[in-house]
Amino acid sequence: MNTKQFKKANDFFKVVGHPVAQKILSQIEKAKEPITSGSIYKALKIEQSQCSQMLGKLRGTGLVNHRKDGKKVFYTINRERMEIAETAASSLTF
Repeated sequence: MNTKQFKKANDFFKVVGHPVAQKILSQIEKAKEPITSGSIYKALKIEQSQCSQMLGKLRGTGLVNHRKDGKKVFYTINRERMEIAETAASSLTF
């Protein structure tokens, strides 16, 4: 693995390891159907800007899918990407 790959892995796990990201992922998972950012930040009682910023980072990791419908954006978990991330994380031993 080269330095660039380590940097990408570091950035990925920084996002995934963030407590707000974990809460957002959990909320999306619990929804069972596409959920809007408004529903997420209201349920988690966090600021809209904080939610939007973290959703952008999560989109960057590929762990969430998003679909626009007018002004609303709906989010779902990217199951394939989540399984890859969980496998990678579980293979790390320290």
